[in-house]
Amino acid sequence: MWDAATGKLRATLTHTDYVSFVVFSPDRRTLASESDGNVQLRDVATGRLRTTLWDVDYVTPLAFSPDGRTVAAGDGTTVGWWDVATGRLRTTFIGHTGDVTSVAFSPNGRTLASGEESGKIRLWDVASGRSRTSLPGRAEVESVAFSPDGGTLAGGGAHQAIRLWDLATGRPRTILIADTDYVTSVAFSPSGRILAGGEESGKIRLWDLATGKPRATLAGHTGTVTSLAFSPDGRTLASGSDDKTVRLWDASLPDLASSIRKLCRAVHRSFTASERSLYLPEQPTDPVCRS
Repeated sequence: MWDAATGKLRATLTHTDYVSFVVFSPDRRTLASESDGNVQLRDVATGRLRTTLWDVDYVTPLAFSPDGRTVAAGDGTTVGWWDVATGRLRTTFIGHTGDVTSVAFSPNGRTLASGEESGKIRLWDVASGRSRTSLPGRAEVESVAFSPDGGTLAGGGAHQAIRLWDLATGRPRTILIADTDYVTSVAFSPSGRILAGGEESGKIRLWDLATGKPRATLAGHTGTVTSLAFSPDGRTLASGSDDKTVRLWDASLPDLASSIRKLCRAVHRSFTASERSLYLPEQPTDPVCRS
């Protein structure tokens, strides 16, 4: 656990094998981590082990319910749902035909989304444990995330695609195209205006959901981006990568068109092709500078 303000290491929590996933509970008091099929729940303040969830063979990314009382994880072709206080398995969601690759709770905690390697995303009714609907896809789903208002579900995966689903209708809303074969992680900003997508190439793309266009590309990782998370205020984006680093990015992006106008007024000319390529890779032209 690291202090985000100083970058200093605060505590080291040890498993017996490599750690695949970590996630904080909504109240930030509990940390869930997975290693070798075992999920450990620890007290964040002390680092002490609270309980271990043993009934797991192969775990996919973990997700706490919004109230922090339960934690969900994929286990092969099923999804398990555990009680945080007791560590006991409460429900098993059965219905996937391929291995579950990702899970996420809706903001109201009533729906659980799970993606699988075949490309399907299932939406489960948490109260009953029954499948509500299945969203068909064409390629493996690596990551799923609900928008803060719960109206949209994002699924990133193979074929360079991030699919956005309108959950009121169950229909695909938008497909965002990345640069590389795999979008390995997706995360909504707290405002719901920006979607971050981590890629196999190591790049992170920030998408403006109002326009469906990329707003910025964050380059620095030299390995696949495996996880993304926004800070609660939306100003910082954390990214983990196969290059053995965790990076913190300034995600408080200004309005792009306004920034370009200010730069043009400062230099009294338009950008050259080389300047656009270097400083504005997602903006092939700068018409606001030509007025």
